[in-house]
Amino acid sequence: MEDRFEIYTKEKPQKGEANKRAKAVLAAFFNVKEERIRLIKGFQERNKIFEIYGPKQS
Repeated sequence: MEDRFEIYTKEKPQKGEANKRAKAVLAAFFNVKEERIRLIKGFQERNKIFEIYGPKQS
């Protein structure tokens, strides 16, 4: 299954700040801990691929 989301952040793409914010937004949306989200592609690119794994929070 493949889903695509567009996330815009105010954080600048410096020192991973925009990546951290995108990860936090995904965690809140999917109701999972941030530790369950991993950036697997696009560390320094506009388009990124995150992997979300594990059970939902209760």
